[in-house]
Amino acid sequence: MIVYAIDGSTTAVNYWKQERLVVKKQMHDLRDKVLMWTNLQGSQSSPIAQYYGYAVGNTGEACVDLTDYVRTYPNVSTIYIKEEGATPCTLNMTMKGLINPANVIIPYHPLKAYGALIVPPSKLLIAANQQGVEESEFYKTSGTWSVSGSASLGTSGRVIGQIEGAFTLSDGTHSRKFQPKTRHCGVEYAFVKWISFTGIERTHIFEVSKVKTETADAFSLMPIDNEYIEIKGRKDGLSLRLDGLCAYDLWYYSDVITSSNVQVSLDGTNWDRVQVTTKSITQPDGEGGDGELEITINWKRYDAVAM
Repeated sequence: MIVYAIDGSTTAVNYWKQERLVVKKQMHDLRDKVLMWTNLQGSQSSPIAQYYGYAVGNTGEACVDLTDYVRTYPNVSTIYIKEEGATPCTLNMTMKGLINPANVIIPYHPLKAYGALIVPPSKLLIAANQQGVEESEFYKTSGTWSVSGSASLGTSGRVIGQIEGAFTLSDGTHSRKFQPKTRHCGVEYAFVKWISFTGIERTHIFEVSKVKTETADAFSLMPIDNEYIEIKGRKDGLSLRLDGLCAYDLWYYSDVITSSNVQVSLDGTNWDRVQVTTKSITQPDGEGGDGELEITINWKRYDAVAM
């Protein structure tokens, strides 16, 4: 993201933490320095950084990379950029999340063309005895949207929660009904909670399959009679699975793979932070593909100790 700073101006900067943030300042005189300070550190007389410009055409320009600063101090609210002898530029900072959805390739869904970029997936599972645990992400670039039925739009406008049955998402002109399905008997399920690529927490139900146990961190001791003494740790893993997904659903749920914070619960109450070992998902072309998603995770691990 590039922001152009103008002398004496106040600019609202809505930035995303995982994207670069660079300010460009037009120079009046390349012999001057460009000063930077914020509401947290420094002042005009004691700036926290100084920059020199470079020639651009008949004038000059200075580039100030603010990326590392705003990542280190996410609560910064104002940044000042000033060329010596000129009026400071004021940047009012607001962190919107991690990655701007407008910069991401999102598969087709019926409400995308009307400003609702991220909506709930068409396939949603709910638990009859634990309704309301699921939280689906919502992100819009235009329109005034509301939720009616057995769900609610959170106060932030970014999460649809309290999902207990069918609900409708609408901007007053365009609408879509979502019909969650209850879980099947005889199938193991897990609640999965993760921080999405935009920085919003999503919580959904996946099927559990391919539960696996393996040794980990094993080491051997060699006694004088050469018998085998091997000390083993343990690692438990499983796969999270969903089928019957359209291209958009597959894109929505596969976001688990790139999340740095994924938690799994088998009862909807007790959560364990896990390691996702699946590294990539190839989205189908159009509506092709088998509509199945399988994500492998390491669930728990135990140290190797002598008995």
